[in-house]
Amino acid sequence: MRIFFLLHAWRVVAACSLMSTLVPPALGQVDPLTLDEALRLAAERSRQLVADGAAATSARELAVGAETRPDFVLTMGVENLPIEGPHDFSLTKDFMTMTSVGIERELVGDAKRSAEATRYTREAEAAEAARSLALAMLQQQTAAAWFDRLYTNRASELLAAQRASADAIVTAAEVAYGNGSGTQSDVLAAHEAAARSDDAIAGMQREVALARARLARWIGDDAALRALAPPPQTHEVAVHHGNLDEQLAQHPDLLLMRKREEVAMAEAEMARAARRPSWTVGVAYQERGSAYDDMMSINASRPLGWRRSQRQDRVLASSLAAAAQARAEREEETRAHLLEAHSLIETWTSNRARLERFATTLVPLSEQRVVAATAAYRAGSGALSEVLDARTSVIGTALEQLTLETETAKIWAELQYLIPHAASTP
Repeated sequence: MRIFFLLHAWRVVAACSLMSTLVPPALGQVDPLTLDEALRLAAERSRQLVADGAAATSARELAVGAETRPDFVLTMGVENLPIEGPHDFSLTKDFMTMTSVGIERELVGDAKRSAEATRYTREAEAAEAARSLALAMLQQQTAAAWFDRLYTNRASELLAAQRASADAIVTAAEVAYGNGSGTQSDVLAAHEAAARSDDAIAGMQREVALARARLARWIGDDAALRALAPPPQTHEVAVHHGNLDEQLAQHPDLLLMRKREEVAMAEAEMARAARRPSWTVGVAYQERGSAYDDMMSINASRPLGWRRSQRQDRVLASSLAAAAQARAEREEETRAHLLEAHSLIETWTSNRARLERFATTLVPLSEQRVVAATAAYRAGSGALSEVLDARTSVIGTALEQLTLETETAKIWAELQYLIPHAASTP
């Protein structure tokens, strides 16, 4: 009877350890870390979000500057300066020598300035889309690390509870061997099972430490040390087969590719506007010696564009080809994301059914096997090895269930944060 109750003590211990997360913290203790708070902390600590935001600001500033007309250019010079004869290097003695000062300006048309400003505006929007993509990836990775730590903690608690039953089996085997009802082989098998439990606990402690380190990568060391709150409900996902096309239109990766396509189109418009060269006009005041009259010059210049088909048209064709490339890549990536999303939804649905099977069939059967093997051993009709095998099976089943729960929770997080949550944005 003693063996029977000790074998099942781990169930009570495990249940108590899991319920402990539901108990309100004592006064003065830090509240348990929820998934939403972890996402908020990760967004606050991210430097990539800051970098993408700065890139968007930079592009918008350039867009404002591009709409402004070009600056005036100050020109100064000396014309017809003699370098030989009696008037060499004199600025006033020769009637042809003039010092001049003037201004000139390129007359950039509205179409050119608008095209350049639009290009930088599209680049700013692409930077904002890149920030949205970075936030989505940040939320997915932070949630995966949070679930990793949660379930490795639960697995560690499960193995620790099982260690108590291993000690009980060792004690029972030694007592049975002492009174002649057991064998030395049973004693050695019980000690081996206890040693394997210790090894499993050591391995799981390493996994717990690694999970904590992965979570600290996103939210910091202090926050990663806090106890975790109960997990959120994961029985519903944010995307479904029925409206997948519409929701994927807002996928940050595809949105970024669409904005890059728009940048390429804006560059093509800049190339189109550049096919018509701009005039540059200027005026200069020319001063001569006191014996001569001063003068004024007015000038205008414009590239001739004699080989436009070999230069400007080539640039335009290149820009249009780049835009077509961006469009084709976006369409191809849309198909890939569509398949990935369908696969994730199907896997999540299948895992939910498997978890139900674990809860209703596999776990109860493994526990019943322990009960049956223990009863047979107590009655003298069963071997201790059968008890140990049943115990190994129940541990393996429980760990397999936790592994499946972890995988399912990560898939839920990937679907849930496929499009980043604005509430988690700093």
